[in-house]
Amino acid sequence: MEASIHHNTRRRFGVFTAWFKGDYQYEFISGIEYEAKRHDIHILYFAGRVPHSPYPYEEYYNIVYNTALEASLDGLVVMPMHAGFCTNEEFNNFLSQFSLLPLVTINSKTPYGNAIFADNAVGFKTLMRHLIEDHGYRRLAFIGGPDINPDAAERARIYTSMLKSYRIPFNSLLVAEGKYFYQSGIDAVRTFFDDRDLRLGVDIEVIVCATMT
Repeated sequence: MEASIHHNTRRRFGVFTAWFKGDYQYEFISGIEYEAKRHDIHILYFAGRVPHSPYPYEEYYNIVYNTALEASLDGLVVMPMHAGFCTNEEFNNFLSQFSLLPLVTINSKTPYGNAIFADNAVGFKTLMRHLIEDHGYRRLAFIGGPDINPDAAERARIYTSMLKSYRIPFNSLLVAEGKYFYQSGIDAVRTFFDDRDLRLGVDIEVIVCATMT
């Protein structure tokens, strides 16, 4: 079924999101709500899960995205939904069914519509600089994210480059991967202290998280 565009006196914009919780989502949604009120736009939220999740129960949630095809939308905003399971190709295939709609993606460049990108460099460099200069930390552990996630990949590059700029040796034992899920943060910390027998305050002074773990 093709996406339909229905025009009336009040425009209807859809918003795709894989979750509502957390400061990260709250900032986006607050901005959307503010602008929608200013321009008298009706917002419909479609809250599913990450496309191509390996967890079968999450795929059931994603049925909600299909309802956007029949919602008579005038435009679509797609919030970050890659997480750790969806490649760029899979994400583009997912969006292709909505290609007839004016479409904006956040932090994801696709063949469809326009994209808005957050400035990861400024915030993450400021964080690293604060920990190194103001607190004097030299043994900074890092919980990164999956390489297929553009935000996580960029933050990993910044972590490495900031260590180099302060002449702090890179230590692979201080790096663990997160998956943008709460449990993955717990698993990463266990990797440091249980699997690798690292000591807090000796081997690790602070843990820097690049993902929402």
